Amino acid sequence: MTPHELIKIVKAHRLWVNGRGGMRANLTMADLSGLNLAGMRLKEATLTGVNFSNTDLSGADLSEADLFTANLQNCNLRGANLENADLRGVSLRGADLTDAILSGVDLRDGALLNVGSDGDVKLNKADNEGLILNQAKLVGANLAGARLANSAIAQADLTDAILRRTDLSNADLSSSNLTRVDLTGANLTNANLSGAVMRHAILANTTVDGANMSGVDLTAATIQDVNLDAANMEGAIMLRSLDALSESLQEILAHHLTWLETDGAEGERAHISNAEITQTDLAGINLSGASCKGADFSGTNLSATEFVLSDLSDCRMNNTVLHRAKLTGANLNGADLTGAKLEDANLGPAMIDQGDADTPGRQWPCNLTGAVLHNADLSGANLSYANLREADFTGARLHNANLGSANLENANLTDAYMEGAKLDADVSN
Repeated sequence: MTPHELIKIVKAHRLWVNGRGGMRANLTMADLSGLNLAGMRLKEATLTGVNFSNTDLSGADLSEADLFTANLQNCNLRGANLENADLRGVSLRGADLTDAILSGVDLRDGALLNVGSDGDVKLNKADNEGLILNQAKLVGANLAGARLANSAIAQADLTDAILRRTDLSNADLSSSNLTRVDLTGANLTNANLSGAVMRHAILANTTVDGANMSGVDLTAATIQDVNLDAANMEGAIMLRSLDALSESLQEILAHHLTWLETDGAEGERAHISNAEITQTDLAGINLSGASCKGADFSGTNLSATEFVLSDLSDCRMNNTVLHRAKLTGANLNGADLTGAKLEDANLGPAMIDQGDADTPGRQWPCNLTGAVLHNADLSGANLSYANLREADFTGARLHNANLGSANLENANLTDAYMEGAKLDADVSN
């Protein structure tokens, strides 16, 4: 095909796309290898079996195009739009899809019988190892059965993608968004998934031997018949969803919310003393005024939660995430907060009487008497007026924390990091 013929077809296609006549481009089996087609507009074009090898298609619009079994080897597709394109059987070995949009694409296996000039019947077979898909947008993409071994897919968005039986061995998926992906039967041998978000993902019969899954967020993920012991799971977050709790506990929490919303007229205050609510995602929940004495919240995500005037005495909160939690006036007497994440949490006093023009309001301080906060992170936390008597802050981070007017009698601050902390009370160890 001559350049003049191609330009004529593309112009007619542009008119067709815009509803101004013209004709839909049909370049089936054309040889367009090695050309500079950067920015080309081929939305909805028929490109079945086209040879685009070594072609520059950077910034091109190939959305909704039929690229069934096309050859895109070593193709420059940086920033290209392939949204909802049919990429079944496409060969992408060596292609660069950095920043490309591949939302809704179909990359399943496909085959095209091609009769050559010599009469021989040849089978086009996709070979997609070693792709560069860094920062690509693959939302909802169907990659079932695709061979993507050794590919670079770092910082990509694969939300809702279908990766059933996909070969991702040795692939780099670090820091990618894999929320709600289906990885049933997928091969992740020696893959790098460090820092990836895999919330609500499905891992069933998935192979993870030698995979680096350090720091992976597997909150509410479905994990069945997967040997996680064969992977590096250091720092991984594996949390249950709220609906994974017992029905009775869910009912108690629901009644408590009604109790809060109706100022006690309806519902019932939560009494969950000694309950086990470990490794659960409860971010943003409101348990103000609840009785949680002795409950085990170890490893649970309680970021941005509210525990105003709640009874959390003797609770176990080892490695619990309480980032930006509101704990004003809460009773944490004897609670174990070893390794807890309390950055920017509010453990200041709760106002229980607003007062009036003549009488000042009354405040109820947060009580952490005897609490254990070994290696806890309280950076930026508000601990003003808190009762910290005999609390153990060994190795804790109190960077920029507000300890103004706090009671630190016999508190242990050994090896605590205090830079920038506001401290106007005497410390006695």
